[in-house]
Amino acid sequence: VVTGGGTGIGAATAMLFARHGADVVLASRKVENLERVKANVEAATGRQAHVVATDVRDVEQCEHLIDESLATFGRVDVLVNNAGGSHSYTFEDWNAERFQNMLDLNLKSAFVLSQRVAPHMVERGSGAIVNISSGAAVSALPIHTAYGAAKAGLENLTQNFAAALAPHGIRVNCVRVGAIK
Repeated sequence: VVTGGGTGIGAATAMLFARHGADVVLASRKVENLERVKANVEAATGRQAHVVATDVRDVEQCEHLIDESLATFGRVDVLVNNAGGSHSYTFEDWNAERFQNMLDLNLKSAFVLSQRVAPHMVERGSGAIVNISSGAAVSALPIHTAYGAAKAGLENLTQNFAAALAPHGIRVNCVRVGAIK
């Protein structure tokens, strides 16, 4: 399962997994992007790609994504919490609503999706959760205040989930990316 699977890191990750023999579930709000990636993955690899329109800021949609992934393929071996992003506001223009939106998109979604998929991985005794972070987690970027805070929280969440799930054979890791094309 790859969130943010319609563009950039998510699309490239889905293609890489499929090239290594995985069927993939692509999740994002923009179905047209997902359909394009699905077609590319299936044409290039012969693997299945399943599209699930998902706004990861919505708990019910996150739960539906995992449930549909399990119903479609019978298991989830890897969850990639890649969906995310930021808006640029001056310090004075950040407000509680904008801050919460960034937390929901970049942090809460990873918590909800990981919590939903973990019991299935624990039952099988294997699985992996990969969280995509950013250099903003450890840098002062005043116009990205909430994004940096959310990504720092994601890195801490990763460490805590890794400690909790390692005894069950589940790896939880975080990739901190910098600028990408």
